[in-house]
Amino acid sequence: MPPVRSRVDGVLAVMGETRERTLALVRDMTEEQLSRVVTPLLSPLIWDLGHIANFEQRWLLGSDDAELDAMFNPFKQPRAVRGKLPLPTRDECFAYMTAVRDRVAALESAIDPYRAELVIQHEQQHNETMLQMLRMMDDYAPPKGLWQVAGETGVMGAASETDQFATETAVAAAASPEWIEYPAGGYLIGATAEPGAFAYDNEQSAHTVMPAAFAIASRPVLNREYRQWVEGGGYRNLSDWSPAGREWLKSEGATAPLHWLIEGGQAFERGFGEPRPLLDDAPVIHVSWFEADAFARAHGARLPSEFEWEVAASYDPATGPGAARRRHPWGDGQWRSGLANLDQRAFGTVPVGVCAPTGAPSDMAGQVWEWTSSEFAAYPGFSPFCYEQYSAPFFDQGYRVLRGGSWATRARSVDNRFRNWDLPQRRQIFSGLRLARDA
Repeated sequence: MPPVRSRVDGVLAVMGETRERTLALVRDMTEEQLSRVVTPLLSPLIWDLGHIANFEQRWLLGSDDAELDAMFNPFKQPRAVRGKLPLPTRDECFAYMTAVRDRVAALESAIDPYRAELVIQHEQQHNETMLQMLRMMDDYAPPKGLWQVAGETGVMGAASETDQFATETAVAAAASPEWIEYPAGGYLIGATAEPGAFAYDNEQSAHTVMPAAFAIASRPVLNREYRQWVEGGGYRNLSDWSPAGREWLKSEGATAPLHWLIEGGQAFERGFGEPRPLLDDAPVIHVSWFEADAFARAHGARLPSEFEWEVAASYDPATGPGAARRRHPWGDGQWRSGLANLDQRAFGTVPVGVCAPTGAPSDMAGQVWEWTSSEFAAYPGFSPFCYEQYSAPFFDQGYRVLRGGSWATRARSVDNRFRNWDLPQRRQIFSGLRLARDA
């Protein structure tokens, strides 16, 4: 049995909180909204909800409905066809979710903790995928209760004018980025077998890498920096783009990050209600790997490898290679409000440096998933865990690794060793970038 990242004590309480968040995002939506196909890149929301219930049923109760298993199997039903399926109605889907949960509750003492954690994190990850779709819907606004609580107690509150420390920290972080250097040497990467800790199969096994000396930017790339590049002809200067990037640029017709709106010298972000002014000192978001790579090239830099990223997030540069690793950029403790822009508290990015400094480069957890130069591949000695299709089908297929988590990521799955991945052309995801260079 693979190691577990966190013990699943009171598993039904955690599952209940997770389900409440899922339903809070969609409870007030109509049948038409839940069934709408906005883009072939994403499922109708009703499919995501049914899939969440079906995944829980299969892993905690066992399969007993071949028709539902086939309908909500992501490998049998690619995203582009899910809107054409005979999906359940809104009421039928909510009833299915409730029925499965009731059956799980009756078996609480027999629930396998590893599978339960897998089900919890699966649903939380689908929350983030659903938010990608919700941002694309012109008639959707975040639930007021969820957003108001965030404004009072989350990272938005930490950025208020009354918090002088947070304001000063943010101003300092938004200045020209510093380069933090890491010496060449042997660094331990990946998950180790720790009692009571959850890890995905693609994080295993822990092994030593020997990167050359490198430097990484003290913060992610900001909106104002990216906007300067856009207005300076970044999308027209093809010399900064890779051959594959040029092909993507030609087919996509992109002129700025997804959801940007630039009019009359002012820049806005669309989505989640009325367009909001672009925050100059917040990380740029919704850029593809091709865009991130071109920006880095244009600025005499590159994207970090995923190993360089993990080293920067996990180690204190003052101690050098071989030092004890941090579990999160802020340390080994659990996330709490103010440590990182996570957990859907702000419904968007906030100025860098608002969250508490940790000694690591700023804003490495939350805000935006950060593209790396690495292709998604198996670590030495890889062995699939119980969910065999989680990682293996995506290895060596052109997917690029992202690290860190975004504002939409639930904090439970955030860990310096967690590996996200997507195709380089994708930008509906909450992705940004951080620069690196050889030391």
